[in-house]
Amino acid sequence: MDRAVLILAGAAFASAASFRVCDPFLPVLAASFNVGISSAARVITAFVVAYSVFQLVFGPLGDRVDRYHLVAYSTLACTLGSIACGLSPSYGWLVVSRALTGAFSAGIIAVGVAWISDRVPLTQRQPMLARFISGQILGMVSGQVLGGLFVDTLGWRWAFAALALIYLAFGGLLLRQAKIISTTAPPRPAAPQGNPFFSVARDLFAVVQSPKAWPVFAAICFEGMAVFSVLAFLPLYLHTHFDISMTKASLALMAYGAGGLVYSSNARRLISHFSVGNLALLGSGSVAMSLILLYLVPVWFFAIPVMTGAGFGMYLLHSTILTRATAITETARGLAISLTVSIFFVGQSVGIYAASRVVEQVGIPPIILMGSLLITLVGIGFSIAIKSRQATAA
Repeated sequence: MDRAVLILAGAAFASAASFRVCDPFLPVLAASFNVGISSAARVITAFVVAYSVFQLVFGPLGDRVDRYHLVAYSTLACTLGSIACGLSPSYGWLVVSRALTGAFSAGIIAVGVAWISDRVPLTQRQPMLARFISGQILGMVSGQVLGGLFVDTLGWRWAFAALALIYLAFGGLLLRQAKIISTTAPPRPAAPQGNPFFSVARDLFAVVQSPKAWPVFAAICFEGMAVFSVLAFLPLYLHTHFDISMTKASLALMAYGAGGLVYSSNARRLISHFSVGNLALLGSGSVAMSLILLYLVPVWFFAIPVMTGAGFGMYLLHSTILTRATAITETARGLAISLTVSIFFVGQSVGIYAASRVVEQVGIPPIILMGSLLITLVGIGFSIAIKSRQATAA
């Protein structure tokens, strides 16, 4: 199990790195293909939109086929997508290739979470998911570093070549591990009978009707709004407020990722000491306090330990919510998790858009305080919902 999850974490690393790798490319792509910066940004939005939409394809598909094999084939398909990106003869080709890579990346993380949830009891699930999510955290941090490194040395096309090699390596390991699992795991329950569109619609209706679903959906949506509305403007805030380079400002984002790794390495210990409701309060409280300190720091380098605390709290809260998403239903778990992930991305998008309008009017600092308030409400609301459900069950 440990080996299988470690390989899944490697695929999650590749997917998350691919998510962020284009961030440093935009000026270079604009010059290379003679387009504006706003047009160049389509390489990012194409990936994100395809990733979000295809969550609702791979989730139901994972409920009907072997999930581990599905992650393996999705990872190998991302190899082809990355090669197509690196060989792109035109900007349109690059955008389409990024969209295809994003679409197949949707079959990695959420499906991997569902596979782990199938095999680990709910009481032991969160530490195992934390181990898996550590690959995603490392990928989010490494993607920007990888992109910047290749832009400054061999060129942006070689970044996609490196990603293709990573996808290929973990895709091969996944396929090999899938064969081992298939010889030892119990047989998978039979897929639902009848028209697949009707069965997916039936599963979707069952998920949204579940009283377990809406606290999860609401919490993860507002969590995305609160945290990513701040993260999107964090480097710019540090750059303008403290008059430092964007390179120094990006260290705060790396510290945020390091905080997530601190959580994942201590997840089992935390979960043994705190209830689910109190874990949500601890996570949201850590983020809220960190954002208030970020608003108050007198010098830029104090933002690094502050954002480490924010990353710790964010991934603690996120992992707690995601673990509850895995328990919404046993029969359509892949669909429930994919729907949760899609709502998380909707929350991020709405939060960043709303924050951009506020920034245009009054600047960035109010966004930090608003994020702190909203994440506090998320933790309190989710904790109350969980404790209320536990009291009702008792």
